[in-house]
Amino acid sequence: MLKRTLVRLTKRERALGAAVLVSLLALQLGWLLTDSLSPDELVSYDAFVHQGPVAITSFYPIPNNHVLYNLLCWPLKLLLPGQVRLIMRLPSLLAATAGMGLGYLLLTHFRGFRVATLATALFGLSTVSLTYAASGRGYFLQLTGLLAAFFAVFCLVTHRPCRRLAWATFILSCTAGLYAVPTFAVPLLALAAGLLVAGARSGASRQTLLAQTVAALAAIGLLTALLYYPVGCISGWQRLLANRYLEAHSLADFLASGKAYLYETAGLLYGPPRGALLLWAAVAVGTPALLARPGVGPDTRWLAGLCWALLVLPAPVMLARQFYIPARVLLFTTYFLYVLLALAADWAWRHQSPRGLRPVVGGLLLGIFVVKFAAIRSQVPVLLRSRTQTQKVTRAYNWLSHQPAGPVFVGASYHGLLFYHLSLLAHRPLPLQYAPTGPVRYVVWGKEQAATRPAWASNLPLQPGYADEMVIIYRLPAAIQVPRPVRAHLPN
Repeated sequence: MLKRTLVRLTKRERALGAAVLVSLLALQLGWLLTDSLSPDELVSYDAFVHQGPVAITSFYPIPNNHVLYNLLCWPLKLLLPGQVRLIMRLPSLLAATAGMGLGYLLLTHFRGFRVATLATALFGLSTVSLTYAASGRGYFLQLTGLLAAFFAVFCLVTHRPCRRLAWATFILSCTAGLYAVPTFAVPLLALAAGLLVAGARSGASRQTLLAQTVAALAAIGLLTALLYYPVGCISGWQRLLANRYLEAHSLADFLASGKAYLYETAGLLYGPPRGALLLWAAVAVGTPALLARPGVGPDTRWLAGLCWALLVLPAPVMLARQFYIPARVLLFTTYFLYVLLALAADWAWRHQSPRGLRPVVGGLLLGIFVVKFAAIRSQVPVLLRSRTQTQKVTRAYNWLSHQPAGPVFVGASYHGLLFYHLSLLAHRPLPLQYAPTGPVRYVVWGKEQAATRPAWASNLPLQPGYADEMVIIYRLPAAIQVPRPVRAHLPN
């Protein structure tokens, strides 16, 4: 099927498609090699990947453990010892390459080359796409699984002949998505709703499709529970299910922080916040209006309808539960927003005269691409600055590691995280302290912290030993017990 799709493309289309995918891969690779490891990536490596598969599959103290993704990183740790950037990021880059190629090919098959090219280019040039394609987190792995599940559901609701393959793909890809990041449950809910709607409208085959949907969801739940069983046994199911990033707020707090959340999320996922929110609203409201027009075929209606459900469903889920889903979890909405935009542009191009909507659509798309290239360009100094900061922290660690041994109090959180990581790689663990509760020989403070010393350090004979633009490291003649704060006692 897909081979025939490739054969039907003209040489110019094949060349353009290859150029789009290769260009995006080059951008992602450049991002991977330039950007420093984030705190989340450092924690994922140090606490899980470095410790091996038993820790990865059973130790779940924080939601940073994207289990399936970290499992894929672990063999690379054995093959590429010490190359943490490649260990943590290659699986994401490979998932991005496979996912975007799969989406491009399937969109071309089901909807046409123009829609597929527009959607792939718009999504691939988004800074959020580039960031997570080159980041050691499970979000692009989740998106790749979601794309496979999305097209499987599309085949099922449009009654394509490959139903067994579609059901198997749906079950396995959804299970993999949940094992990668548990918040895959949100897009899974949208796809399940699509299947249930199709079942309710299927006439004679209604009961069959509804029964198959329920059975598939039960299989996904069972397989996911089996995969997470070690986590449940060792860390406890509560650890897995109680995600502190998804804690419910009171209605007053939820509404009060709504504007800030909308602007931050829209800015990360879609572009400049105000324009992004307008674009999201236009697509969310305009899609049902366009699908209600006469003459829209069932395939187009289902393709756009499923995309629309994936785009808008997170909003009512957050309203009902009164929590905010972290923006990075909603990466998939960026992809489906641009699929809908590409479908709308293609409809306008095919149904309007050259003097009608075509110039408007062309101008809008050109404007979006200009904004995206400007956003990528603006990120270059940010990436370089991040790399420079990491180099400075590394120099501070190298100075400290060559000093006489002694306990190190670290008040600068990023330095503490990177000091631990570097000492782990060097197999020379530093006796780091993150609270002043014992003997101290070295004190690491950020520049602002050093200007206002806490009471426990006011009488210590601190001598500056190392300083740069970020941090000051003080040393003491020998390890000294930090004085405990005096507690006030109430009179009897």
